[in-house]
Amino acid sequence: VHTWMIDVARTRPESAIASPTLGWYRAAITAMKKASDLPPPGLPILCLLGENERVVDQAAVVTGAARLNAELVRIDAAQHEVLIENASIREAVWRAIDAFFEANQLPRRQPASGGS
Repeated sequence: VHTWMIDVARTRPESAIASPTLGWYRAAITAMKKASDLPPPGLPILCLLGENERVVDQAAVVTGAARLNAELVRIDAAQHEVLIENASIREAVWRAIDAFFEANQLPRRQPASGGS
């Protein structure tokens, strides 16, 4: 997936992901403040945390997941974007998602045509 993203950025520079702007930070902080004043939603929540997460504070993720009564699953060897990792990590993520859906009696994903 990472190679595909680089290829897209080279061929379509307008699609490239850049660093967050100050406006993005302001909007994110405002949204988080508003959300922190709300009660947890009354539905199952799955929180996936990469074992090697370095973008956000892992302790804050654990605290936030607990506050939301979320099921927290740590993904071995994963970093920040758990679905933009190698195939074995992505498979571990999908297994966690499928197990969560099964445990909560939610509709399960249909495999995409052409593989993962």
